Amino acid sequence: MSSESDESALKLKEQGNVAYKEKRFNKAVELYTKSLVEKRDATVLCNRAQASLQLKNWMSTVMDCTAAIEMQNDNSKAFYRRACALRELGIFEQARKDLIRCGQIEANAAADKLLLEIKDKKNAKVMDISRVERGEELTGEEQTEWKKVDIEVIGQPSAAKAEEQAEEKQEPAPESEKRPSIPAPPTSFTQFALHFNSLAEYPALFAQYFLSIDMSKYKTLFDDLLEEAHLKLLVTGFAGLIYQGQVKPASVARCLLLLATVSRFDLTILFLNEQDKDNLRRICASFAPQDKSLILQTYGIEEQT
Repeated sequence: MSSESDESALKLKEQGNVAYKEKRFNKAVELYTKSLVEKRDATVLCNRAQASLQLKNWMSTVMDCTAAIEMQNDNSKAFYRRACALRELGIFEQARKDLIRCGQIEANAAADKLLLEIKDKKNAKVMDISRVERGEELTGEEQTEWKKVDIEVIGQPSAAKAEEQAEEKQEPAPESEKRPSIPAPPTSFTQFALHFNSLAEYPALFAQYFLSIDMSKYKTLFDDLLEEAHLKLLVTGFAGLIYQGQVKPASVARCLLLLATVSRFDLTILFLNEQDKDNLRRICASFAPQDKSLILQTYGIEEQT
């Protein structure tokens, strides 16, 4: 990084700080973003997260705080601001963990107050989340169109409903319904996104397709592009394949472990609901003991006795 870029990044950061103090939050986000193009910095990420928080862009706040924490794991402001955004998203369990971690780093009265407010709250069963979806693959300085869509994250259904859904999934599809064929492994994230859309109603096929991807290419293909919908469908598909004995558990274990190396993994697992976690427990039950413990721990899931 040249000194010229460093100076430019610092100047843009300071301009962003001025815009923030003047309550021009959109302008602050713009200036912080330009600063980050010149130099990636945890403080600037945290500042942009705060501006996004003021604009009620909860997901942007979570993403920037997560990136800041990856760079600086003792950044108490990043933990606190992420907790504030997670509270708004109804993800109280992770918000509490962030607030506790914030307090461990340094005393924070605001964090203590928020922790008391949400201490008994359970994760929302339905959360309306405005999500930014990529129109094409992000590479280098390539300009990409973005579109905003609304999605619902559904929580754990009742036991009766879960059983009913499981029975419905096991019913054979009508002969008139044509199942899509499994595509060839993708060479870009754009291809993967298209394949995901075509297999979205077929979890088992999607899981088989995912296993066909060279695992050494996960970081290249998915790095900061992995989304919660991808992981949820994959987990559902793996659960079905494991139950039906159509896949080697060792292959699934290796896939899940290597997937945890992509940049957005820590953010993505925040959106696993209880049904997803139960599916992962069922999947891990078929693994060797050491793999089972490691994967459950990696995915933030408590092992049930």
